[in-house]
Amino acid sequence: MKNKILILIALYVLSGCVKKIEVAYPHSINEAQYKEFYDRYQFFITHDELKIFSGLQSDAERDSFINTFWTSHDPDPNTPENEFKEEIDKRIADIKEDVIGKNFENPEIIQFSHNGGMKGDLARVYLLHGTPDYAGFLSGRTFVTLMLWIYIDEAGHDKYRFLFYQKGGVANFILFKRQDPHFLMALAEISSRVGPGYQGLYLSPELLEIANEIMGLDRTGEFFISLAEFSYNSDVRIDAALQPPKSALITARENKSMVLGAPDIPKEDNMKESRYHATIPGEARIALDENNKIKVKILLEQNNVDWIIQEAEAETTLQLKVKFQEQNTKKWNSEVYEKEIKISIPRERLEKENSESLLLDTEELNDIINNTLKPGRYTVYLDIRNKISYKYGSWILEIIKN
Repeated sequence: MKNKILILIALYVLSGCVKKIEVAYPHSINEAQYKEFYDRYQFFITHDELKIFSGLQSDAERDSFINTFWTSHDPDPNTPENEFKEEIDKRIADIKEDVIGKNFENPEIIQFSHNGGMKGDLARVYLLHGTPDYAGFLSGRTFVTLMLWIYIDEAGHDKYRFLFYQKGGVANFILFKRQDPHFLMALAEISSRVGPGYQGLYLSPELLEIANEIMGLDRTGEFFISLAEFSYNSDVRIDAALQPPKSALITARENKSMVLGAPDIPKEDNMKESRYHATIPGEARIALDENNKIKVKILLEQNNVDWIIQEAEAETTLQLKVKFQEQNTKKWNSEVYEKEIKISIPRERLEKENSESLLLDTEELNDIINNTLKPGRYTVYLDIRNKISYKYGSWILEIIKN
């Protein structure tokens, strides 16, 4: 019977069907036992495994399935314990006892029992990934309360950013899944004012007010970047992070594996990283020169940037991307500016106690704005990314071209 179950699993894995499955227990005299198994471990059962489990016709087959399930998830068959199962059972106990809330300033807000219990979004993330490396809250006047959980990989970068929000202002935190590189849909989703009919066509004054308030309150930039990207590695998607793990992915309590496809960050001493593990804090502003020409300026602190040390020099490469949206027509302008900015400074500057400012070269961008862009009112989206570490900075500005 065990071989039959394993063959069925192999066949169903190849099927690729993703329909919702209703779980039933026909001909069972121990239905409560199997229902408890499913209720406790449903987030770890793949869609294909569930198809098999729901189709079994006897308790003997169900027992065989459960034994096979745990055997296949045992990280070390040479030990009498199943470390995978022990870790999951401990996380389940943590949820029932609301253990994680004790680490927060307002533990009653984050209680699992107040947020869907074992079936809530908080529980799902905690069961799959354990205690976050960083957790915090952000509240404002124009947006609902946000809670952010960050899981960091071995290189010290944001592997996952799980953002929760109190939709409609109610106490129940739900998982935010609408990361938007242009922030429009994301800002509308967390707004305490914008109605549900928003179509995400332009940056309205209401959304701009939300963006400005978040940027003013979010000193590290973590909350703002989590609205745009789920991971520092743009190939990582939230849906994949919520799938049941393969057996090798959870073997011990604090195991955190590297993300496949992550950038090759130097491991030697020639890399000097900033204290921000995901963002590049800075300032973007609009000004007029003596000839009444528009000037966009991007100002960074050198200690907020990652550097590669090359003997007496320190070097970094930033990728700048700028998009323009016409506010009257709500259309994106065809002009998309992209540039790779290489910066080199004396190594000794990094060893000084006081951080010096860096003014990025935006001469070509300003030339496009003043000489190519048609007259009108524009929302300008500026994004920079470190080419090596993938750390990210983003700003939203408004310009009026006469």
